[in-house]
Amino acid sequence: MIFSDKFKDALTACPIFTADDVDPLISYLQPKLDAGDTGEILESIEKSRYRALRKLLEHVGETIWGNSQCVLLDERLIVFDRILATAEEGFHDKRKTVVIVKGGPATGKSVVALSLLGELSTRNLNAHYVTGSKAITTTVREVVGTRAVQQIKYFNSYSTAQCNDIDVMVCDEAHRIRATSNSRFTPSAKKEQPSSNWRAHQGE
Repeated sequence: MIFSDKFKDALTACPIFTADDVDPLISYLQPKLDAGDTGEILESIEKSRYRALRKLLEHVGETIWGNSQCVLLDERLIVFDRILATAEEGFHDKRKTVVIVKGGPATGKSVVALSLLGELSTRNLNAHYVTGSKAITTTVREVVGTRAVQQIKYFNSYSTAQCNDIDVMVCDEAHRIRATSNSRFTPSAKKEQPSSNWRAHQGE
């Protein structure tokens, strides 16, 4: 047992807490966290880059492929295979590619998007499912569970993202993409301006 007497000195130096040790853990952390700092540590955490763990990506893939609604047939399967191949080639060649899937309502675009998220995650690619719809985002997060919410985001969630933070971004309902990632909570000093390409596309 790890809590046997022969490990007493090691446990004194590096204590271990189990699920039932909430109060002892609080008592251990409180004096170490009370003083705080100037905010440098929190800022470094906020600006740090992260990558989803392999187990999390596997969880996303297994959850989605276990959903009976994610069934690909005919044209859906052709589109899925084409995008999957393009994504893998772009990742290995370090080349960025945009693939646009067109189709009317209820033609299966979201099914293809979710299936791509599942398969890409299974292949250990850091894929995000992104949309501008709160209803869709909430539904997909319920499908994959709380462990994987960081893989399901909104279009305006990437204002501080760095180049190559994400391997593949699967954008559902891309017509909801806005000119900037500004929101009502964005400070004036940090608000972005639409790019010249966007303004040109809008006919300005």
